[in-house]
Amino acid sequence: MKFTALEDVAQLVAPRRPDVALRIMRCFQGRESLTREDIIRETGLGQKTFEYYLTKLRRFRLVQGFKARDGYRYYISVDGFHSRIDTLFVDPMRTLRGKGT
Repeated sequence: MKFTALEDVAQLVAPRRPDVALRIMRCFQGRESLTREDIIRETGLGQKTFEYYLTKLRRFRLVQGFKARDGYRYYISVDGFHSRIDTLFVDPMRTLRGKGT
């Protein structure tokens, strides 16, 4: 089975159900931000399921949000994801190698 980079990210964020995380992430394609209602409508997810996966995506700092005139909006944050990957994988490897390396 061959994965795309986005599918790899979904697998990392939600190993048991990467398809759900992938559906949420794909909603943002070509868009700057979306409301909760936009995402739920486009993915067909229930409110609780959406909240669960939103929490997972936010923990990885992949999705962040801001208050807007029309309510709270979410957006993809690539920089946040890079910092989370560094924290999870790069920093422990640097520590393993020793200080100053």
